[in-house]
This record gives sequence, C-alpha cells and structure tokens, in this order.
Amino acid sequence: MGFLSPKKESFRFKRIIAVALLLTIFDGFIYGLPAFGLFICLAVFLASSIASVIFLFVDKEFSKLYALKCLIYLCAGTCIIGMFRLNTHIGNRNADKIIHSVEKYKADKGDYPTELGNLVPEYIPKIPVCAYRMINNEYRYSYTETSHYLMWAQLPPYGRRLYHFKNKEWTYID
Repeated sequence: MGFLSPKKESFRFKRIIAVALLLTIFDGFIYGLPAFGLFICLAVFLASSIASVIFLFVDKEFSKLYALKCLIYLCAGTCIIGMFRLNTHIGNRNADKIIHSVEKYKADKGDYPTELGNLVPEYIPKIPVCAYRMINNEYRYSYTETSHYLMWAQLPPYGRRLYHFKNKEWTYID
C-alpha cells in the first residue's frame, strides 16, 4: 500500500513518474521534437496546478499530492526542452567540425569531397551524429557540379538546416 492512505492511494505515483519518464524519453531521445510529450506535460501541469489550488480549500494533503504531480511533470517538460537544446548545440558544433574538415579537404585537394566518408580518417576521425536521438540523427551531404551543401534536421522531421558551401551560410529548408 505504500506511504499513502487508502484515500490517497489513487494517485499511483509510480505510474505518474513512469508516464513522465516515457514522455521525456519519447520526445528527447527517440523523436527529438519537443511536441507531443511537452504538450502532455504542460496540460497535466496546468490541470494539476488548478486541482492543487482547489483542493487547498478542501483537503490540504490532497493539494500537496497534486502539487507534487505538478512538480514531476514540470521536471519532465524541463528535461524535454533541455534535451532539445542540447541536441541543437551538439548538431551545430558537429556541423562546424564537418564544415571545417570539408573546407580543409578542398584547400588540400582543390575540390570538395564527393561524400563525407572521404574525410575519414585524414580530416576527421569519424563522421559525428548530429543529435543523440533515434530518428534523423545523421548529416546529409550533397555534392553536385553546381552546389555543395550539408544538411541536418534540427527539428525533425522539418526544421532542416542547410549549409551552402558556395555562400558559406546557413538557411532552413522548411
């Protein structure tokens, strides 16, 4: 039965924490888009906040439990945003490493590489991932006679950043 009285047992904190963790893992590590889990966390946070205030006048112990539930989902939402920001930082940093390696390759060989694999191991030890998530975690490089660019999905499946080697600038596809 745990530490809760039978009246409070309905809260099932193990389930609340498990759902918050699953939302964090889904948005942060699998999909990489702070949308679904963040929306659920925000909705539960707001509903629990209102319930906590209402129960403050009826049952203070129940009000504290709702406040704790608010805190759990606030922490989960903060983790989702933090992981997105961390992945954005990692993606930008690793893209800079790749861009530097491609430019060094061009300076040494007179032309851009036809694929990123040509940079390994002379210019870069390995091609890094653009983010620590399961979907859209690789850079894409395009080499044609007229254009050369590096792309990665900052905000999957859209929010794709595109670096143009000719202009030496970043743009967004969508």
